[in-house]
Amino acid sequence: MDHGAQHGSDGGIEELVFSKFPIFRELKRIAAAVPNEDWNELPADLAVNLDDYLYPGPKK
Repeated sequence: MDHGAQHGSDGGIEELVFSKFPIFRELKRIAAAVPNEDWNELPADLAVNLDDYLYPGPKK
């Protein structure tokens, strides 16, 4: 998988080359591969309460 880095002959990274597409296009491509049934199982408040879903348990 190419992450956009160009490698020199010594194996080091000479220059970082960013993708010609914005990140939202890649996210849109990935999201399109997820079946609608799976999207429907996500909680409606996921964006608002993301930390609660990622780190369940008592809050400090």
